Amino acid sequence: MPLFAYYATFDESLDIVRNLCAEGFSIIPNSSVLDEPATRRFESVEDDLVDHFRKGPQFYIAGPFTHLPIHFKRLQTGPQAGKYLVDESTDGPLLQASIARVNVIDGKPRLISGDVILQKTYRDSRTGEWKPPSAEVTAAYEAVVTLIAKKAGRYVAGVPIRITPAALALFERGEAHIDRPDVVPPSRP
Repeated sequence: MPLFAYYATFDESLDIVRNLCAEGFSIIPNSSVLDEPATRRFESVEDDLVDHFRKGPQFYIAGPFTHLPIHFKRLQTGPQAGKYLVDESTDGPLLQASIARVNVIDGKPRLISGDVILQKTYRDSRTGEWKPPSAEVTAAYEAVVTLIAKKAGRYVAGVPIRITPAALALFERGEAHIDRPDVVPPSRP
């Protein structure tokens, strides 16, 4: 499954989401379980969406490629029985994503990657068949990746990564770390 990962600060990630909206994409928060089979769709970055991102980074991207309504799964068992989840595997379709940010983990600032994912297959809600993403969905994924890549430049830290300017400044000054064994922090005198 194609995945494009990048590093950014929270504010830079919000700028990326604003750019997605400006390009005609909609943002659907991934709020885990829902009381009803409905969720809000944002056409711009509003306070409610920022609040969602402060609580959790996951979201879905919809756009002109999303031809069918969002599908929901009703949980049948467990403590959340009767509640709903967005069914991102069933056609709509949706792209899955998360924002990059800096989190403090064990007292140390860490750059946490954001990403956008193109699923290998989507379930056709009419036939139940699993099909590869359409050319339109693939083109939307590529457009989102291109938009993020304009903000998150290529940087070699042992391996190539994509990172935005403010996140890179934190990384280069040693003020935030990336917890990946293949990422080498810059050496400082």
